[in-house]
Amino acid sequence: MVLFFAARYLWIEEVVKPALREGKIVLTDRCHTSTAAYQGYAEGGSLEQIEGISKVVMGDTLPDAVILLDVSPEVSMKRRQEDKGGDPFDKEGEDYLKRLVAGYRKMAREGWGNLRWYVVNGEGGIGEVSAGIKEILEKILDEKN
Repeated sequence: MVLFFAARYLWIEEVVKPALREGKIVLTDRCHTSTAAYQGYAEGGSLEQIEGISKVVMGDTLPDAVILLDVSPEVSMKRRQEDKGGDPFDKEGEDYLKRLVAGYRKMAREGWGNLRWYVVNGEGGIGEVSAGIKEILEKILDEKN
């Protein structure tokens, strides 16, 4: 977990903050929320500890929103079988995946990290999922302007 947070800290300092200072919009596929879901909910780590470390590492550089692409464990398992590249977490079993999905869903329901969470049904086709994401991003960007 510490290594994940070290990587997040470097990413924030070297990529995110400079981009924000230049007025750029930053979109990312992972954040401290992933650490809570994977190392907290799926692996049984202390969510209190994860939140505490998150506050130190993230500081005031928090996302405006989190978009959760929600899929069932069954759909996720099927898609993982089709993805030949994968990552080490893809090799975890079904129980791990069920804990992960349940954790993400709980985080979204409860607004984990005092963040705005949006949920998009990720089980649809590419066009449907993309349209859901686009609608949320447009809403967020409109609020920023």
